[in-house]
Amino acid sequence: MSFQNYCCWLFAAGCLFTFAQCSSDILPEPMTPEICESVTVTYDNQIKGIIANSCAYGGACHPAIAPSLIDYNNVKQFESKIRSRVVSMKDDPLNGMPPSSLVPSGQPIELSDEELALFICWLDAGAPK
Repeated sequence: MSFQNYCCWLFAAGCLFTFAQCSSDILPEPMTPEICESVTVTYDNQIKGIIANSCAYGGACHPAIAPSLIDYNNVKQFESKIRSRVVSMKDDPLNGMPPSSLVPSGQPIELSDEELALFICWLDAGAPK
């Protein structure tokens, strides 16, 4: 085998190895929390209270728009942004909500697992009032 053929074979083998490794990088589909099967989550019954306790307070977090954060129509228009910032980026210290570095003293630093599950249920159901 010539040096050139050897290099081509080695390159091809390396490519196959690389592509084979990438196949395990597929993320699993997000799972719907079990609580969604037993609870009908609505804005008025669950989400409004979570927002009031975790988002709509003065100080560093949303001080100018805090009152609008407890109005369903204002919250509903940001449904996709809420999914992104509250659910998908929840562990991101700069973009996740609530951002732990800006939470006023005495307020929850992050949503509980149950609160997060309720948000997911609510969003998956189309964010009903």
